[in-house]
Amino acid sequence: AYQVWHYRPQWIRPLAPFWPVFLLMLVAQNFVPTGLPRELAYGVPSAFLLASLLSVHPGNGLFSRFFQAMGDASYSIYLIHPYFIQVVVKIALPVLGLTWLSVSVMSVTAIVGTLLGSWLIFRLFEKPSNALLRRWLLPRGKVGPVAQAPR
Repeated sequence: AYQVWHYRPQWIRPLAPFWPVFLLMLVAQNFVPTGLPRELAYGVPSAFLLASLLSVHPGNGLFSRFFQAMGDASYSIYLIHPYFIQVVVKIALPVLGLTWLSVSVMSVTAIVGTLLGSWLIFRLFEKPSNALLRRWLLPRGKVGPVAQAPR
């Protein structure tokens, strides 16, 4: 999707308003069996969702700051999301049972917990350790490429 967006943005721009449709297609997979192979059932809507979101311009408000913070914490999200999912499932499933409501509650709880936890890990550990390593490893007066990224 990125390659198409990068080299042929005119193909991607018309998809921007349809990102909620592609997101709904992905969410619906959890409730409506399609019988399609996983690659088609999840892969095609995911590719279109990614392509459509590449053309959305969030602006400079709270929405933009939130996604910038989540982008900064993306490695932490990658590292901790399986643990939040397991904790939520192992605690909530025995209490709530397996219904569409319990799955929805567990999903929202796992997502919010993952995002909050990853942001805290980024702010408290990742960002300070990166600054410390830059001071130790980079020659004086030199700034690493990550620090030069535009904000």
